[in-house]
Amino acid sequence: MRKKGQAAMEFLMTYGWAILVVIAAIAALAYFGVLDPARLLPERCQSSAGMDCIDKANIGTTSVEVALRNNIGFNVIVTGASSASCTGGAAAAGTSGTYQLLNATNVTVTNNQVFKVRVDGCTGLTAGDKFDETVTVTYTNSETGLSHDVLVDVRGRVA
Repeated sequence: MRKKGQAAMEFLMTYGWAILVVIAAIAALAYFGVLDPARLLPERCQSSAGMDCIDKANIGTTSVEVALRNNIGFNVIVTGASSASCTGGAAAAGTSGTYQLLNATNVTVTNNQVFKVRVDGCTGLTAGDKFDETVTVTYTNSETGLSHDVLVDVRGRVA
């Protein structure tokens, strides 16, 4: 009778130590960042209806650049852009590869036209770090004169 109890105890102890080793290995991988879920997530650029992201964002240590398409149905005038970590600099927008500062000049974007918005003055961004913020693009409806905001969710790695 004692032999059966001893065999069962040895069986449980052997598997117990094996499970403990596996848990320790997973904990070590998580501690050193190998299993960091943010590292595995894809880059994304997602905006609200009407202003569609057409490419992933270009995230640098001092600026964030987003390419959008005006699908609202009318011409808009881009008047500003901001982000939580990019508050110290100027915002710029352009439709043909050149940028105009939004504080000095507003950029008119026709319906179905692609334009880029860049927010400068970013602080606290280090190359290789994760960037997950919302860029707010402010525009004015050219027909009504009303001002609106478009929230663009940007996630990616800082280049």
